[in-house]
Amino acid sequence: LKYPVFIPGVPRALEKEDHLFECIAAGDILVHHPYQSFSPVIEMLEQASLDPDVVAIKQTVYRTGTDSVLMKYLIAAAQKGKEVTVVVELLARFDEEANLNWATRLEEVGAHVVYGVVGYKTHAKMLMVVRRERGALRRYVHLATGNYHPRTARLYTDFGLFTANEAVGRDVDEAFKQLSGDDKKVATELRKQNKAEREGQGAFDWGSGGVAVMPPKKMAADVGHLRDLPEDTVNE
Repeated sequence: LKYPVFIPGVPRALEKEDHLFECIAAGDILVHHPYQSFSPVIEMLEQASLDPDVVAIKQTVYRTGTDSVLMKYLIAAAQKGKEVTVVVELLARFDEEANLNWATRLEEVGAHVVYGVVGYKTHAKMLMVVRRERGALRRYVHLATGNYHPRTARLYTDFGLFTANEAVGRDVDEAFKQLSGDDKKVATELRKQNKAEREGQGAFDWGSGGVAVMPPKKMAADVGHLRDLPEDTVNE
């Protein structure tokens, strides 16, 4: 006996995929993989690579595979003269060789390739498209818990958020600036934040609701592939 083939759906807000940026501009869209299709993510990058109004594309790459259609669209965008920045993580276990090959191909067509932050894995999943609209620039963002990998998106449970929210766009833009700029400064900020969290001094910024300080209470987490930190890091 076999289960019937599962066909993931597409959120109603993304049914008009021919005009994906219009859909995102109309409001935030949350997708739940693998129950909902990964195709809008691919479509977003494809449309961005072809759209003459798109001036820049920035993306983080952790695990994407050896035959990634997403990487091919990034290469095509760079060949068309768009500003393409890709943060490639070379320490993605089992995908080191594939990521290095993609990084080389991206550099060959003029993309700006960044190899993450020294001493850390860049595990964030971010895609930002900067588009010229009515004489101004607008940022379109996709944030996700899962990798930019069409095959694993059909297997693993993850969330993805499409948004044109200005505040989110500014934050993502700032993150890319830090990742592609002074990585020593980024590492220093990360160490400060990690130390504060270990000492129970972390805080969550809830935007218009103010800042809610995290109390020293119990926390439940679903994690994988844990490893021990170096002794000098633990004792900072």
